[in-house]
Amino acid sequence: MRIAGFVPLLLTLTLVATEGPTAWANDAPAMRVAVLEFGNASSEAGLEALGKGLQSMVTTDLSRVASLTLVERSRLQEIVAEQKLATTGLIDKTTAAKIGKLVGASHLLGGTFTVVAKSMRLDARLFSVKSGEVMLAEDMAGDRDAFFELEKALVNKLIVTLGVKLDPKERAGIAKIHTADFGAFKVFSQAVAQFDQQRYDEALDSLRSAMKMDADFGLARVTLGEYEALVGKIRAKAQSIEISSRKLDEAKRDQIYDNDSRVAQRLVEIAGETGAGAQHRRLAALAYLIGFYNPNGRNHGRISRFQDHTDTMLIRRRVNVLARRYFQEAQPVFPDAPLFNTGHHPPDKPEDVEKRVDGLAQSLKQGLEHQAKNRDSGLVNSLRWGPEFGALMAADRRELISLLELAAGKLSTLRADTYERTRVFDQLAEAYLDIGDVDAASGALARASAVETDASNLQRLATRIEELGRLATLFGQTDKKTELRELIAAGERNAASLTKLLGERGVATPKLLRELAEQRELKRWWSHGDPFWMWSGEPAYLIQGEYVATTGPRIDGLSSRNLRYYRSQRTSSKDILIAVGRGPRAEVQANFDLSYSRAADFFPRHTPRDVLTVADLRLDPGRPELTFLFGLRDIDTERTQDPDTRKSFYSEPTFAFGVRFNVTGVALVRVGEQPPSAEQRKPEMTVQVLTEVTKGVTDDKVKVQIVVKGKQVTVTVGSATHKFGLPQDANGMIGVHLRGEGYVEIGDLRLK
Repeated sequence: MRIAGFVPLLLTLTLVATEGPTAWANDAPAMRVAVLEFGNASSEAGLEALGKGLQSMVTTDLSRVASLTLVERSRLQEIVAEQKLATTGLIDKTTAAKIGKLVGASHLLGGTFTVVAKSMRLDARLFSVKSGEVMLAEDMAGDRDAFFELEKALVNKLIVTLGVKLDPKERAGIAKIHTADFGAFKVFSQAVAQFDQQRYDEALDSLRSAMKMDADFGLARVTLGEYEALVGKIRAKAQSIEISSRKLDEAKRDQIYDNDSRVAQRLVEIAGETGAGAQHRRLAALAYLIGFYNPNGRNHGRISRFQDHTDTMLIRRRVNVLARRYFQEAQPVFPDAPLFNTGHHPPDKPEDVEKRVDGLAQSLKQGLEHQAKNRDSGLVNSLRWGPEFGALMAADRRELISLLELAAGKLSTLRADTYERTRVFDQLAEAYLDIGDVDAASGALARASAVETDASNLQRLATRIEELGRLATLFGQTDKKTELRELIAAGERNAASLTKLLGERGVATPKLLRELAEQRELKRWWSHGDPFWMWSGEPAYLIQGEYVATTGPRIDGLSSRNLRYYRSQRTSSKDILIAVGRGPRAEVQANFDLSYSRAADFFPRHTPRDVLTVADLRLDPGRPELTFLFGLRDIDTERTQDPDTRKSFYSEPTFAFGVRFNVTGVALVRVGEQPPSAEQRKPEMTVQVLTEVTKGVTDDKVKVQIVVKGKQVTVTVGSATHKFGLPQDANGMIGVHLRGEGYVEIGDLRLK
């Protein structure tokens, strides 16, 4: 039997590091065990991630033993990376002693696994770090599909070798099988590897897939929860809310804006106060800062006074960071502060800041109600703002679902009325449809029906559930489930229309391919709205250009791992300019795959009608020019009017540094508009070469890494590495500039 309810892996790896004597062996030296990643000794490629899965399972099982302390996995990775040590495989006693001493372990386990057809073998060694002695050298073989038996046998051998006596509770915990499904184990292992590579969205998707393959896979479920929490913290921390940027410094020199800049600076200082006692002051300052910087909020007139001195694109990204910071701070405080807050009108004068912050802090404790007795009512009202608050956070669609599920749970504890609870379940149903999850949407409506008492509303819910039932039936009938899910997430919810689009079983029709292409086409950003897509977990905004930039398949209606560009000889388009990320960066490390080979599922929307299948499609030749941008700034500044000619222009045109890739070379370039820029942005950006290596990208597929640190830029293309020097620091957003005829795809973007 497979039993759920495992200790969360990441909590285990963090909390078990606390030293302390056991109840039964007070005089015995503490045993601190480090479990290394198992190496792949198979001839079959693509199984390397299984070593991480085995490491996780063995570590989790050993963590159930009270007399053992496990070295944190993150600490192991850090030491191994610093020392550049090879730790996968059967290591020697010298390496074992070195690693063990560096991480403070008394014992170290290393090993390999071998998979051949349906068979699997584990080889493992347990070292005493102090003596270098090999305490256990074990090899065991069995059926691949019974891998869990090998893992449990190894854990039991380790416990016996260490001389540990288990109590009944510990024996029962260790006996629990994580999963008996090899496929689920493989996908779980891939998730751990993807998380290590900072491919966070892929890791979360893989964990969800593992759970679908084995509903009792408790370790995958709790790891998903831990990963989701960590990803939220990582992304919130990744962007600073520091507002003393170059533009704000310029504003401070101008007396007209001095009051506003000093108000903002003081609010930032309060938002940075430390200690639990300062929590509500921090929340109040963050709420005022959200109101201060939100151009579309109730305070939009206030921020307009800064637009001659600031880049509104960066202001919006700052709002995203502030909203995320507010949410992180509010969660542990609730119900003593609202979870969602779309901003408050900030003080007008610097001398009013302290009084206003203290007043709002007290109001937050009361749910923004004047009287404490009405707090719950105020909190219920604030929970209505989940979708709006998610937009302020630039939340992806799964994050929005998490916000709404959280709101639904809180409404129940606050004894909210039927209307409020039904309302959030309706929002949840739409949010689940926006990721193409029809079953979850039906479940949300069923939850609404369980609390609804009004007959007309019950009839409405029943009708919607019936409509979703037709979509669920369609999933059972079609062989194009992935395409169906993507279409539903894009907004097509009519079963009859979807049936026509999907067509007969077999090859996708041109009509379906064109519809998918239209849904994947990037929509242009504009100054009063922020349509974006999630590129490997990072929000991306199309600033300029149309028709020629698309994504790969949309994972959840908003997210994709690939950016695709194709410009035919007949297409007229401005240069493509895309901004990526949640704010400016002073340093950048970017990894991505560059491919000039057409993806198998690529089908442009504007394709001749005589092209009936993907196989019939022929793309025009050419290799577009790609520039990866950093230090991108002045994306959306206010126009200035020439007093003599009365013509409008941008006094501070868009500007960036970048690494350009084309067939002639790899170059460090300066990209932008020549000042003064005309009122209408230029169709073509100026690209000035600063330094060039005369060896271009000639391979059809190549891996690229770009590291920007200070004034040093290091570019690795395949096996070749080039170093460039910047004329100045490049602090700004990152992005992509594309132009020219042909096809190119940038995939698997990973940022640090």
